[in-house]
Amino acid sequence: MKYALFGDVHDRDLGELEKALDFHKINSIVCTGDFDSVRSIRQFMELEEKYLSEGKSVHIVPGNHDYALLRNEPLVSKQLKMQGKEIKDYYNELLNNPEIYAYLDNLASEYSLSKTGRKIFYLDENNLGKNYRTVVVHGGYSGSLSSYLNCPEGLMELWFRINPKYEEDYLKNFEIMKEKGDKIMIRGHDHYALYASYSESLGKIIKNMPQLHGTDYLLKPDRLHIINPGALVDGFYAILDTEEDKFPVLKYYNL
Repeated sequence: MKYALFGDVHDRDLGELEKALDFHKINSIVCTGDFDSVRSIRQFMELEEKYLSEGKSVHIVPGNHDYALLRNEPLVSKQLKMQGKEIKDYYNELLNNPEIYAYLDNLASEYSLSKTGRKIFYLDENNLGKNYRTVVVHGGYSGSLSSYLNCPEGLMELWFRINPKYEEDYLKNFEIMKEKGDKIMIRGHDHYALYASYSESLGKIIKNMPQLHGTDYLLKPDRLHIINPGALVDGFYAILDTEEDKFPVLKYYNL
């Protein structure tokens, strides 16, 4: 199977992405949210409907922007400033599109943001069994709350930042992943493309800022893996392919 990983859409048109997914013959979509506009949400809904109608799978979690938009809560973001809008502008747009509001509301309710903003699935379960339990979350299990210092506990997984400069951020997430039995975490929020793995036997974290169209990363089952595909608003996405090798292969791309 081929999984397309993307998120942090931030009002980007999804037309180019859909063409890229068709070119790669993607079997499953994994999206970490942060749409920022009715247009982007509607385009994703159409993409989701297309994939589901073809018997393919879609895994999506809400982002911190999605939740703030839905609840009309204050949000300080350079992405909004770059778009020349404020959260109230998007909220009013949302109210004028009840089908989009309902989709976002269902998304938030489905993952019970009072408790968690994550989704769990097994990567290519038909061929790999339960060897690769995968968690999808916008922020993470742990990290920095520097952008929302008084974040309510139930929303923290949307807001946690994992800074590559601070190895303890990664180590804490790997520790929690180990406790839960996760092998892979797919996340967004921080906008940069990054792949990190942890070998318990070596007691070592390896972090890579991926080369686009360059290095392939093999996700071996004796390690834990954290994947950030980068921000789609900047053209970044990644593909996890379980067909090419005995292990899942991770590749990074730019539109």
